[in-house]
Amino acid sequence: MKAIKHYAIELGTLYIEHLIFAAASDVAYADNLITRRSTKGSIFQLFGNIIDWQSKKQAIVTTLTTKAKLLALSHISAWLL
Repeated sequence: MKAIKHYAIELGTLYIEHLIFAAASDVAYADNLITRRSTKGSIFQLFGNIIDWQSKKQAIVTTLTTKAKLLALSHISAWLL
């Protein structure tokens, strides 16, 4: 933990001026070889700056990449509502 105490978040200029809020998610399908659960990640940006992000294992085992991605999208869209 001592190695990361000097890290910081730098807020820069806005490259895409018309983009106010953005949200994205992705999945690493079945990346845990023991449990076969996928890792999902999401990121939220406001005026081009990251305001929140998360990465964690999905609660259920999915049988297709598409199902894993749809599950991640449904979780990120539920957060937005």
